[in-house]
Amino acid sequence: MKTRYLIGLIFAAVLAGCAATGNGQATRDAAARDAEVVPGRSTKTDIVKAYGEAHVFKFDSGYEIWVYQNSQTIPRFVRHLPLVGMAASLVPDRSRELVLLFGPDHVLRKVRMHQEVASKLAAAESR
Repeated sequence: MKTRYLIGLIFAAVLAGCAATGNGQATRDAAARDAEVVPGRSTKTDIVKAYGEAHVFKFDSGYEIWVYQNSQTIPRFVRHLPLVGMAASLVPDRSRELVLLFGPDHVLRKVRMHQEVASKLAAAESR
């Protein structure tokens, strides 16, 4: 009985220790994104209403790149805790990035989604 309690406590600590960065909007599923983000039709105003503010990179030509990022990871201090650190090493880091290209006419031209899942265990084995 104590073993079950200890295992439950370890996983609760690992899940509670997750940290996220970014505005979280890059985590939307593909179906929702495809309905809201339509190249050639969606405008900057549409995207701000759907996703909020982004990191914006402006070019002299009038083009703009908007980036939405989201990263989920477990804080570093957790890996130093006994038993919890071992369990935390099995939880992969996740990162998503939604990149939008707008033309000088404020209409969306291109969309790219990049997703990365990095296993800490695989990274440790490759060293």
